[in-house]
Amino acid sequence: VMYGIYGASLGVVAQPLVKPNGFDVFLTVLLIFLPVLFAPLFSKWIVFMLPFFALIFTSTYGGYFYPNLFKLQYGALFIPFVFLGTVEGVLWLEKTKIIERKRAVGVIFAFIVLFALAYQPYSPLNSFTAVNYNTAEILNVNFTEYNQLMKLLSMVPAGSTILVANNVPEAYSPYLHLQPYDNIFTNPALLQNGTIKYILVGPYGMYYWFIPKKPALPMDELVENVSESGKFGIYAEAYGMLLLKYNYTGPIKYYYPFSISLPSSTFLPSEPGFIKNGMIVVSGSNEPAWSSPEVFLPPGKYEITIFVKSTSNSSSDEFVISVMANNLTKLLYVYDILGSNLRPGWNEVSISLTIPNIYENVVITGYIIKWQGSIAFKGIYINQIAY
Repeated sequence: VMYGIYGASLGVVAQPLVKPNGFDVFLTVLLIFLPVLFAPLFSKWIVFMLPFFALIFTSTYGGYFYPNLFKLQYGALFIPFVFLGTVEGVLWLEKTKIIERKRAVGVIFAFIVLFALAYQPYSPLNSFTAVNYNTAEILNVNFTEYNQLMKLLSMVPAGSTILVANNVPEAYSPYLHLQPYDNIFTNPALLQNGTIKYILVGPYGMYYWFIPKKPALPMDELVENVSESGKFGIYAEAYGMLLLKYNYTGPIKYYYPFSISLPSSTFLPSEPGFIKNGMIVVSGSNEPAWSSPEVFLPPGKYEITIFVKSTSNSSSDEFVISVMANNLTKLLYVYDILGSNLRPGWNEVSISLTIPNIYENVVITGYIIKWQGSIAFKGIYINQIAY
């Protein structure tokens, strides 16, 4: 489904009607009815839910199944009928003298509270479930990123076509008067023939790297392809996001520097490395140590600061930092950390490098050549100093 301020449009239901995983269907139906003890089954409102059940038994779209169904907007397809059915079901149970109304309401309310402890956004157990609403991330809004996003969109002339990643509703604002194309429904040929005049690169998240059905391509792959072909040039760069313009070869019209902090808790440690007290601790020789999460770094000059502490300062100790691009297939930079260059306590190791082109992603990796003691890392700070 493609949606923004105008609501949802058709798209998902047209996918091939392949029978989904049976357990996914079972768990979805169970969690719809179990919190209200299946009371809607004893009401006429269950008939109104049959189209939805037909959908989940035939669709392959993950948004209609647990856990995504309970996090996305598709719950509106059945939630009203669950509540109406619960009220009527309780009345039917009382009428048939199966259970008193007060007792039925009390038991159902208790079950709803129990499920709410885990499945409500602000509940104490929600972060431990698959239906995790990530409220900490949602409430921690990066207004710098938002303001720079709106700045880039405001630079696009009204009426212009623009390619955006899925789930960028700001591009659909009626005040901007743009013609957005969602990348997961867009044929890449429209970029090559000039039908689409602008491309918004970012913001970055799961939808930016989402792999759609052919002929559509992931946003990161689309951006790298058009950059290599020379069809689009960088028109503006703001806080790690880019605005590309068709057949543009002039200077950058707007620039705002980018910075990001990557704590070690976001890294992927490799054995024998492990996380301790929020740090990645490694030792040994000839072993991969860790890799950072994927980030998108626009072309420009950067300073990367690595926070490191060691129990050994031998001249023979050596640790290699590599900056890799395009899913670890392209080496951009290598830096050696030597034990003899580290002082006791925490050290800030600075690396200056230039990102020359647009790449799908960038990953920073650590590799132990040899280290007698242990070496700890608590994070990386990336700061763009020029474009």
